[in-house]
Amino acid sequence: MQLGIYLAQCKFLKRKGLFHHIRPVLNKAFLLAEKTEAFADHLKLFGIARDIYRRQKDFEGLVLFIEANHKEKILVQNKLHNLNHYNRLLDRVQILSRLSAAEREKELKAIRKDELLQSVEQCLSVSANVLFLLVHHYLDRANGDYNKARQRMEGVINLYRQNAGLVDNQSAFTWYVFSILNCGLIASSQGDIHLARRYVADLDRLEAPGRDESVLVRQRAIQLRSVILCDALHEEPNFQEADTIAAIFQEIREYMEMRVIVELSYMMAKFYIGSGSYAKAKHWIGQSREKLEFQIRADLQLACRYFELMIFADQEDLDSIEKAAISTGRYARKTNQYGDFDQRLLDFFRDYPLIMTETDLKQAFTALNNTTLAASKRSTPIYHTVILEVVCAWTEARLKGGTIRKYLNAK
Repeated sequence: MQLGIYLAQCKFLKRKGLFHHIRPVLNKAFLLAEKTEAFADHLKLFGIARDIYRRQKDFEGLVLFIEANHKEKILVQNKLHNLNHYNRLLDRVQILSRLSAAEREKELKAIRKDELLQSVEQCLSVSANVLFLLVHHYLDRANGDYNKARQRMEGVINLYRQNAGLVDNQSAFTWYVFSILNCGLIASSQGDIHLARRYVADLDRLEAPGRDESVLVRQRAIQLRSVILCDALHEEPNFQEADTIAAIFQEIREYMEMRVIVELSYMMAKFYIGSGSYAKAKHWIGQSREKLEFQIRADLQLACRYFELMIFADQEDLDSIEKAAISTGRYARKTNQYGDFDQRLLDFFRDYPLIMTETDLKQAFTALNNTTLAASKRSTPIYHTVILEVVCAWTEARLKGGTIRKYLNAK
């Protein structure tokens, strides 16, 4: 960012003793630091200005500078301290999902009691206000209040748009993109596909300040697009949108986080399986584990392996189904995801090549359907919830006829 360039120039000129060249750069840097609320860099600039007076042995000027800027420096320090406190709160709420239920509840109570979360008036800057809303967003989600959580994100979006200085603040831009994404995800999960697509349009129109930010925006845009694609299965399959996602994915895959690659691959594979396009589903299943570490979103990687088994069964590829069942069992054990449901599901696929009659096949699918329905009613681990609805829809499609999409819609 521009402020970093100014800081580097000031340090270089100071080291060379070119003090008369520093003043104009330093003044620009002070204005930009104030505008973008870069409090840590603002304090560094105070230090550089003080060192210049000392190097020039202008002690009278140094005293005047300190007196003139003392209150402003104290204010910047308070704002930085205030912002750091909200950053620490944000770190705490972001790891809540990793805690046990008891630890999570205890931590939630402690966070909610924090004095700086009681009122937005405690925020000393716009950046702190953004973090205030983000922390409350996570707390609202923990309470299951997604409408309020989306309102918090709308608040972040409005703050960013109303404060031009935040455009040059990299952290603020990242949270702005995050807020648009989450508004879209919540709208899509609530069935408001039209609103979710408006957020996609917001991301598409967004002008990123640099290459890294541009990749981030496009990554979040296809992430949101893929979620909408799966949530909108009650509509006709939107293959044009799916092709758009695939094209953007191929363009920026090398810059994407591995976690996002797995999540996107899972959602696209689910879309194509629901639509009956098994060739394209296989492509995305392959993307879910291509050059990826086995433990990254292991729940989704395991789900994609089960998708593959379902495709092999539908295509009567008996040789592949046997090998894939063994491989999937190994992966489930290696990632500590092997449970009673996995054993029953893999037993079904291992026995599938041995089923000879239509009657036996129907009985096997009925038994699997009952097992899946029973598992879906119990409190199941997170890595089962991502596959249960698809397996259930698949078994019902085989028993009653129709597409998997038809039965996914009924869930």
